[in-house]
Amino acid sequence: MYDSALSFYSKDNTYSFLESNIGKREAVEYYKKNNLSFNSYMVRFFKEMEIEEFFVGIDSQSGRIVFFENII
Repeated sequence: MYDSALSFYSKDNTYSFLESNIGKREAVEYYKKNNLSFNSYMVRFFKEMEIEEFFVGIDSQSGRIVFFENII
């Protein structure tokens, strides 16, 4: 059985990059136009004393999985 840890993130690196390059208004419009969320959850699944773990990013608006990583 896996243990889990949940983190909440607000505004990701992509948004920060867009905001610094095209401006705040355009970055917000881009996110709205492409149905992207400013917030997401990152869930880490792991077993104590084992190296392998999984990370799953979940969009807070749609519930879609937006990121997955398996570390072995």
